[in-house]
Amino acid sequence: MKKIDKKNSLLILLVICSAILRLINLGYSDYQGDETQALYNPKGQSFTQFIFSQRRAPIQFVITMFIRGISDNYHNEFITRLPFALFSIASSCVFYIFVKKLVNEKVAFYSLIFFITNGFFVSFGRMVQYQSLVILLMLLVLYQLLLLSETNNIKHLYFAGIFWGFSFLVHSDSVYFFPMALLLLIEWIRKNNMHFKVVLKKLLPPLILGIGVLAVFYVPYLLNLPSDTLNYWKGRVEGTHQPNVVSNSKYLFEVYQPIYVSHLYIFSSLVGIVLLLKSGKEISKERRIGLILWFLFSYLFMEYAIEVPGTHIYNYIIPAFIFMGIFFSVLDEFVIHRLKKIYPVFLSVVVVMFLFLFLQSYAIFVDHEREYPWQTEKFLAWDFPSLNPVFKLSLFGFPYYRDWEGISDFIVKDGKSTSYATNEKQSIPRYYLPDGYVNDNYLAGYYIRVRDPQSGTNPVLNERCAKWIEKNDPIKVFYSGDKVLAEIYFIPEDWK
Repeated sequence: MKKIDKKNSLLILLVICSAILRLINLGYSDYQGDETQALYNPKGQSFTQFIFSQRRAPIQFVITMFIRGISDNYHNEFITRLPFALFSIASSCVFYIFVKKLVNEKVAFYSLIFFITNGFFVSFGRMVQYQSLVILLMLLVLYQLLLLSETNNIKHLYFAGIFWGFSFLVHSDSVYFFPMALLLLIEWIRKNNMHFKVVLKKLLPPLILGIGVLAVFYVPYLLNLPSDTLNYWKGRVEGTHQPNVVSNSKYLFEVYQPIYVSHLYIFSSLVGIVLLLKSGKEISKERRIGLILWFLFSYLFMEYAIEVPGTHIYNYIIPAFIFMGIFFSVLDEFVIHRLKKIYPVFLSVVVVMFLFLFLQSYAIFVDHEREYPWQTEKFLAWDFPSLNPVFKLSLFGFPYYRDWEGISDFIVKDGKSTSYATNEKQSIPRYYLPDGYVNDNYLAGYYIRVRDPQSGTNPVLNERCAKWIEKNDPIKVFYSGDKVLAEIYFIPEDWK
């Protein structure tokens, strides 16, 4: 009983750590990146008109539609982000339960260490977007298929079908889990010696149910496909929607976890794959093949078929967590049986590793005294590296507060012009400023000079704006304590 209590206590501690990384200071940052595109803002459209005019699956808009009222029209960032943070914490729990049943408890504990501290997964839990929910739903699909294989209770196939259908209503990333799901189905068929007709009879109703769930949206959507959507997706695959950019997944990973973490991941996951292949009957053949194919399918498609995969590489990091868990579990067993005297030292190293990963993610995503990667920041004995402007980077969930609501309120109340320019990414002022405001360096108007912007462009590049700013004081300065966040200059439209 004492042993079980220790294990439960350890699991609770890890889940608490997951919650800390996802909930503390959740409302600090302004909306950024794709967050603004996940909010339900119909602007005169009906619900169906708005949903079908987007390039995204509908569930995140349904969630933000319900959140809109209780978050004061999204002015409360904490409330708006909270459902997605809770999905992320829940996915940590489901991931543990899934890996425990797929492999064993020790592998589940070690895998969970990486799941809860990984920079991508922490950031997903700190922003308004689909990733945390699609991960949760697909882990539930895989868990239900495990239960189906072990109990032969057909209800689990129906649950899997429903979760699968809803996952596609969240995002098409669900497709990358397919190899693992397929191999679990094959394991169930093999264990019960089912003939093709029996399989078809049992499989078709839940499959039709899942297709029916996703067809509610996708049938009318495909029949009324927005004219620019195909070009958008073609550009995403070919990289032409953002020409002249360089994508590097390893570098992107190292931005989210910059200090030594990529070395740990690569080494332990590769050794974990070898150990998995040599595991014999400890893990069924279908599960071993499923894990390998899950990783390879996601990895090869992301790195060789997609020009700019961005943070979607999380799809092959999930099975990598399990490979790493296998490596550390086997190492744990080796030390406890062959080098028992140093087992306490081994456990101490594991604790230090966890603390290093946890504290690094805390410093990057939770603490905002310095806002990495927009500002330089020190972590223990290291300096987090500056961003390399050569690479196209998908950056989400990092601390970023420039009081854009205050900036918008001031410009609207001041009312001298509806033209503006800024050194910040256009998606941010486009969301915060009301409709009718035009971004134009030559008409401005208001110049919004943001300190340490996400664009990475601190200097004022436009010559006309730079000359005015050099010789004139700002009409408004925004502070956080004694730190300048942003300055607003007013440039007369007739000034040359």
